[in-house]
Amino acid sequence: MINTEIDEAFERLYHEVRAFSHTVRAQVMETIPGDAQTRAAQNVRLARTMFGKWSLEILSALYGAQAIGFEDLRRTLRGVTSSVLSHRLKMMESHGMVVREVQTTRPVRVRYGLTTKGLTVAVLGEPVFLFLQYTDRAERTNPSLAAPAAARGRWNVRDRRGSPASTSKQ
Repeated sequence: MINTEIDEAFERLYHEVRAFSHTVRAQVMETIPGDAQTRAAQNVRLARTMFGKWSLEILSALYGAQAIGFEDLRRTLRGVTSSVLSHRLKMMESHGMVVREVQTTRPVRVRYGLTTKGLTVAVLGEPVFLFLQYTDRAERTNPSLAAPAAARGRWNVRDRRGSPASTSKQ
């Protein structure tokens, strides 16, 4: 069953994000050298660095927990080794996503949390996951009728000019 209110909310978000991206791209891309292909390769490298194995899991766990100790984080992630977790946390800290706070207790404890940058990335990513959950649920319920508007092509998502695409209602 299609939830028109949610469908329309995602459509509004889509257009707002397109307009925002267009504005930022127009200002920032002037200062970033290279053509579109070079910038796309830079984006892929950045995504692989920031969202490599375990990084999304760490980001998600820290977003949910706000601040957590190393062992609690390791137990939450199930399957990550201490050395991999330590390496990923250091990498995310070096990129300004995670803050490491040493507490002067006995024994000394270390807690990890998200920086403003990490929190912003998590908040910006949340609608992506909500949209994927929403469309997945709709498609599982009724693949032919229940796909949300974007999946049915109601939104003109192919408009790549950088400006908000026009809506063609069915």
